Amino acid sequence: AYFLANYGRIGPDYLPAHAHGDIFSFEWDVHGQRVIVDAGVYEYHPGRWRDYARSTAAHNTVTVDNSDQCEFWSAFRVGRRAAVSIEQCKWDSATLTLDGRHDGYARLPGAPIHRRRIVAGAHRLQVTDWVERGRRQAVRARLLCHPACHVSKDGGKTSIVVGGTRVNLHARCPVRIVRASWLPDFGKAVKTY
Repeated sequence: AYFLANYGRIGPDYLPAHAHGDIFSFEWDVHGQRVIVDAGVYEYHPGRWRDYARSTAAHNTVTVDNSDQCEFWSAFRVGRRAAVSIEQCKWDSATLTLDGRHDGYARLPGAPIHRRRIVAGAHRLQVTDWVERGRRQAVRARLLCHPACHVSKDGGKTSIVVGGTRVNLHARCPVRIVRASWLPDFGKAVKTY
């Protein structure tokens, strides 16, 4: 497996222009097959695709009340930024454990804080999210699958199949499969789930 996670700030304070709402986002390949991918970038001009690519909803992380983790506007503007802290980063044999928190949603009613723990191993990826405090806002965790993946639900079981690789998704909350876009290169949008 190949695993890549973003547990840092969205960028340096002196140059946030290229920042995305991707705190605690990750990518994951299994047996050489891309499974969970980053949304990418379609364009740098202001508009729908630029807004989507920068949004928290376009990344493999959590949104609270469908809000962005940080304040984005225009093509390269950033206002309020989340403070991120890493509480644990441990490599034990063949397992990586990451545990962190950010206050990007603290501007919302109840000042919610997002915490995420990821435990990544050769054959398993466990992601646990907590939203502390808040005022019962809608919380959504998103996963963007590579377009080669076939995603299906059978009763309460959700699976992702790509090549000869099958990933079983276990969740404590309802899982919805929705259309999304992967932006692998400038001017290119590929439909996926």
